[in-house]
Amino acid sequence: MFEKSVEELTELGAQITTAEIAQQPELWRDTLNIYRENKEAIEAFLAEARAMGEGRLSVVFTGAGTSDYVGDTCAPYLRHAGNTDLYDFKPIATTDIVSAPRDFLRAEDPTLVVSFARSGNSPESLAAVAVAKELVHNVKFLNITCAPEGKLAVESADDPNALTLLIPRANDKGFAMTGSYSCMTLLSTLIFDTASDEQKAEWVETIAKMGEEVISREPEIADYLAGDFNRVTYLGSGSFGGLAQESQLKILELAHGLVATSYDTSMGYRHGPKSFVDDKTLVFVFVNNDVSTTSTSSTRSVATRSLSTPSPFSRKVPPSMRVSPSPLRVTRHFPRATLLCRS
Repeated sequence: MFEKSVEELTELGAQITTAEIAQQPELWRDTLNIYRENKEAIEAFLAEARAMGEGRLSVVFTGAGTSDYVGDTCAPYLRHAGNTDLYDFKPIATTDIVSAPRDFLRAEDPTLVVSFARSGNSPESLAAVAVAKELVHNVKFLNITCAPEGKLAVESADDPNALTLLIPRANDKGFAMTGSYSCMTLLSTLIFDTASDEQKAEWVETIAKMGEEVISREPEIADYLAGDFNRVTYLGSGSFGGLAQESQLKILELAHGLVATSYDTSMGYRHGPKSFVDDKTLVFVFVNNDVSTTSTSSTRSVATRSLSTPSPFSRKVPPSMRVSPSPLRVTRHFPRATLLCRS
């Protein structure tokens, strides 16, 4: 797709999304600059949030659909890479907060609601803010959104208890969110990860170069994946569980439901969901660099043995297509820099 002309892509109805996927490495560099430019304001705002009460501050990552999966991806990672003496990270969908707020929020807990939103116009996004204000005694709002003109950004502009961070170039115009998901995920981890700014900059440059390499090798990847498949499943452990959920949604959306999709954790897949797999299924495994994942036979063997029917697509990735292991330390990995896809 990346080698087709604008005219060809327009005729296929794929011009917008193809361009938005291709620009992501540059958007990640932009997102690092947004973090740098707003760091002083972010740190001051977080200090005010922590001062709302004693003990750990409840940090609720929230959104709907893909924006919800941002929190599902970030929270597990930040539970070991963030400062958990200060923060208790929780991913909770806006749809859950709005429909049953007392099941998910405690009035007595000082809370920072981190709202993820591409447009900021989702009724659930706005309603979740209103519900939290009504229910929680001490609450502040950190909005990470891509649309300066969106209602979430506009309505919180004069709120002293809110800070809005904008990633305008990631405001996807296509039906499927791509750059908005990856950039909101990146910005939130830059904010709460305790690594140095120098290390973060190195990680962002690493992932940007990895992304550019993947884009440049599209023909090779397309040739490898060519075949008569009509089902796709994504598996991932740890923070990659949220990434697996988001990945399957992209296929479901862009194929208009014509390709069936599923997702699960790498080890959870064998407990029933493996029944989804047949001889026309592609199975992708996102392998976490956590030592508990890589030092045991569990994840890879379980995922492999979960395939109830032998598939022509469950073959080994050829050496020429393997992503080199990340240079990052195993105990301090960055979600966007350590994604490995193996069969």
